[in-house]
Amino acid sequence: FPQCDKVEILQGHFGGITPKPTTLFIINGAQDNAGLLHSLRTTSLPKEAALGRDEAGNWKTAALKEYPSGLCNALCCIVEEGQAMHGQEATDDIPVAFLETIGELTKDFDYSAERGLDFHV
Repeated sequence: FPQCDKVEILQGHFGGITPKPTTLFIINGAQDNAGLLHSLRTTSLPKEAALGRDEAGNWKTAALKEYPSGLCNALCCIVEEGQAMHGQEATDDIPVAFLETIGELTKDFDYSAERGLDFHV
């Protein structure tokens, strides 16, 4: 796609507990998505690896299932930049059709549920 950028990052630069390489495909984002993400790094790269189990017997990779908050913030900045490029404000009303679609996708999601196992024997 002509308006799609492939950006490779390390989640460790955004508060992740390990480096964790991640590839993002960003459509209609900021003018320079890679540069913006680089400027929004929050931490230096951790050296730890999430291998094996912790003292409680849980897989160390369980903590890697969610993006770190610094990366979530950076992705929000890309969305805001993309909106600004297309003449939209972050305070503009969200289209009702979008809200209905998201509501349909998340209606059965249990936000209080625990994370599932990383590995099933």
